[in-house]
Amino acid sequence: MIRLFTQYLQSERRFSPNTVKAYVDDIEQFISFLGIELEAFDPSSVDHKQVRRWVVFLLEQKIAARSVARKVSALRHFYRYLMREGRVASNPVSHLTAPKVQKKLPVFLDEETINRLLDSYLQVDDTFPSIRKKMMVELLYTTGMRRGELVALSISQIDFIQQQLRVIGKGDKERIIPVPPHLLQMLRLYLEARNKVVAEPDHQLVFVTNEGKPIYPKLVYNEIHEALTLVSTMSKLSPHVLRHSFATHLLNRGADLIGIKELLGHANLGATQIYTHISFKKLKVIYNQAHPRA
Repeated sequence: MIRLFTQYLQSERRFSPNTVKAYVDDIEQFISFLGIELEAFDPSSVDHKQVRRWVVFLLEQKIAARSVARKVSALRHFYRYLMREGRVASNPVSHLTAPKVQKKLPVFLDEETINRLLDSYLQVDDTFPSIRKKMMVELLYTTGMRRGELVALSISQIDFIQQQLRVIGKGDKERIIPVPPHLLQMLRLYLEARNKVVAEPDHQLVFVTNEGKPIYPKLVYNEIHEALTLVSTMSKLSPHVLRHSFATHLLNRGADLIGIKELLGHANLGATQIYTHISFKKLKVIYNQAHPRA
């Protein structure tokens, strides 16, 4: 049953591997909370009171509201799947309200800091790791793509003629991102260095390890984190900081919110509107500095 639900999340819902694993872990934790062996679990025997007790237990254990909300979402998806398959007649999670999660403002770097990193601090020598690190930072900031999208980026997705990238996002949703000439030139030089370390053309992924193998998410995180520490002392310095910076800088310079939504590959405008809070802060500073009665 869990195995079939996992396949459903992967093939039909097209959730990321991390999300699928988290959902399966959450469901197994719930079954364990009920004191039932996984093989003996009967989903039709669960009622809303048991689910509510589980949520209360999690909150009493000081589990973060965001994590509890995800666990509730996992269980809700599980029962929706079981109802679709005719395994249960009702969803015990349908009327449960998950803990309210306060939205966190995206962490970003200002334009001056980004320019200082790319133009001065992030020096490139003739070694492949150095060239790769600079290319990853430039590409993540200039396109706003996600870490997973960068890991999966293939050479065929780069259109040097039309000056654009074809990015495959969440749910296999495709979007086109324009690429400025200077970045295309950097990509050409990077690919020359990349082709020297790829022993056999067994894959067409753009980013590879020092041995020419496909790159992996943890390596990207480590490289970006190391680069960002050159210009910032913030605790959270992940690849997503560059994505947030991309969106924030576009909005601050007057870009349309719907256009930013398309560039980021968001499914709905609500996910993009979080950046308006950041811009409002900037507007407030400008107002207080410039208005004679402020």
